[in-house]
Amino acid sequence: MKFYERGFVKSLYKTKNLILKGIQATTQSLKERKGWIATGITIYGLPALYRAVTRSDLPLPLFETSNEYIPKNLTEKLLINPIAPGGVGAAIGETFVEKFTSRENKGLRKYLSRVFGSVVTTSIWTGIQYLGYTICDMLKYEWPSGGNPFESPNVYPFNMLIAVSFAPFVPYVADYLKLKIKRNSEKK
Repeated sequence: MKFYERGFVKSLYKTKNLILKGIQATTQSLKERKGWIATGITIYGLPALYRAVTRSDLPLPLFETSNEYIPKNLTEKLLINPIAPGGVGAAIGETFVEKFTSRENKGLRKYLSRVFGSVVTTSIWTGIQYLGYTICDMLKYEWPSGGNPFESPNVYPFNMLIAVSFAPFVPYVADYLKLKIKRNSEKK
């Protein structure tokens, strides 16, 4: 085996190990964050269920704008999207980075791992939304209340803005609330 071939084989071996480590870190993170995932699915699914059952939008203020990149359900989006998929992804991302690097996240590293998780999860969800939107558009399927049941690609940049800005702070708020509840229960 030539010298440069040994280097190539070593790099393939290292790549394989990194991929396996990434898969293991992902599965462990998903297992550890089941509560976050269940909460996120519930919070994200409730408005969709409401629309399907009542055939109308949530009774929240709607914003009629001439800008096609700002959704008319802005209030709902600002309440729901920071939690799911963004906040859920932030919690999973934090755990993933800890498992992948075998180091505890603190300070800026913790925040950046949450931003990473939020952006990755929102990107995956955006891909699912786009696939659903495209299929429903091709099949001319409409939601019972009218329109495509999936989000228009015009609002995907808005979703990513939420993923980068608000969503990484949701786990901090959850940690704070847990601490408050724990302290209050200890006082009793």
